[in-house]
Amino acid sequence: MFSVINSASISNQGNINIPTTKKCLMVLRVLYREGLIRGYTYNKYRIDVYVKFTGSTTKPIIKHIQPISTSGRPIFVNTKTLAKLVHSNEVFLISTPKGILTLKEALQQNVGGLLVCKIL
Repeated sequence: MFSVINSASISNQGNINIPTTKKCLMVLRVLYREGLIRGYTYNKYRIDVYVKFTGSTTKPIIKHIQPISTSGRPIFVNTKTLAKLVHSNEVFLISTPKGILTLKEALQQNVGGLLVCKIL
């Protein structure tokens, strides 16, 4: 999913399609809530994502999404480690017991978890 969104941002594509999974839907909910995508619709088989661009120009809001944890190398973080990442300019997504949250939301709820990706 991250590579498809990266490709759409680079090639100035407004709409992309990805397979429907629960994790993709949770990530897209967070991206929409943060204002990084215009929206998304989904059905049983596929998700249509509408990538957001800045103003009337064709510059994408999401410059790059970099996955951090992989299935072979999961990276777990606690609240102390999350507090060190606050001052960076990126948006981090963390998979917690309360769902997928941004860095700020995870700190407000005082939970750690699996570091999913960072968005530049």
